[in-house]
Amino acid sequence: AHLRFSAAEEAFYDVILGETRRAFDEMTSHQRQQQQQQQQDQEQQQQDQQDQEQQQQQQGSQQQQQRPADGPVDLTGDDDPVYQGRDGGHAHATHANGTAAAAGAEKKKHPRTTNRRRRDRGAELVQEAHGELHQLRLACVHPKLTRYWR
Repeated sequence: AHLRFSAAEEAFYDVILGETRRAFDEMTSHQRQQQQQQQQDQEQQQQDQQDQEQQQQQQGSQQQQQRPADGPVDLTGDDDPVYQGRDGGHAHATHANGTAAAAGAEKKKHPRTTNRRRRDRGAELVQEAHGELHQLRLACVHPKLTRYWR
């Protein structure tokens, strides 16, 4: 047995199906955008971590090259201008550079938080899609139960 709808009923169901499809499409495209953004953030974090590791390796190899290979090692460091601070003390240059690098790395450790508005929009889209799907289910029971009935 085939169901036959009048033109008005058919238009009514077309409206409900169209709204449901639109809400679902918006929701899925928003979810796709969020996944892409999350993937880009992860790739950026990995790249930052690799850059930091390379920088540390380069600093380590530079320090090894700066060490004298022969002769006694001067542990006081008084004669080496790299290790002398403004007052002639032991303000090591490597420590100053290390704290600046650590501060920069500290900023990069925290990933960008997703925009709250974007998350809220995603929740709104999910609610809208569920609402439209509910209206479609109600229309299957009886058209007068839906909010589209006039």
